[in-house]
Amino acid sequence: KSVVSKFYLLGSLGADISSTKLLAFKNNPVSSRYGIGIGYKINKNLSVQTGFYTGKKKYLANQREYNFKTGSYYNLVRVTKIDAVCTVYEIPVSIRYNVLQKKLLNIYTGVGLSSYIMKKEDYDIYFIKNNTEYSWAYNYTGNQALFSTLLLTVGAEKKLTDKIYLQLEPFVSIPLKGVGEGSVKLFSAALQLGIKYIPF
Repeated sequence: KSVVSKFYLLGSLGADISSTKLLAFKNNPVSSRYGIGIGYKINKNLSVQTGFYTGKKKYLANQREYNFKTGSYYNLVRVTKIDAVCTVYEIPVSIRYNVLQKKLLNIYTGVGLSSYIMKKEDYDIYFIKNNTEYSWAYNYTGNQALFSTLLLTVGAEKKLTDKIYLQLEPFVSIPLKGVGEGSVKLFSAALQLGIKYIPF
């Protein structure tokens, strides 16, 4: 019974913004992110968590940032921008550490790795040929990028009852390798509101 009581469940909803450049989110749209998770409390301060989250990654890329495959037509023309909207399944694995614990409030930080499953990728590619601008649309499915991003998290957790906690958690994702059809190195920042539930 004491081992089972160390497990907890998570549910969250938040806003996500993505970019091909670090902290350069000015012209990129915000999208939703939501999902569920499970955690295990190792000791008073340390926990390990994982989950399954879904959302959209919306961003703009240029010809240097989007890696076209060898022999692609787009390597022969001047691409001005790639407008991307990708539906993504995200599976993070992270370690959480309580920095400050009070009777009703915890402050914590976390670090982890996240894998992306690209459910659907939609791209509008704009390019210039013979001084005329064109755009073509493409979509792809099934690309995966295991342990592709580093997660850095800070958060606050307020106790509502002995079993229920309210969480507010901002975090950033730093790319370790490219994701999607164009192997784009994608930075993200998010703010999510969640519920932590201890079932036993």
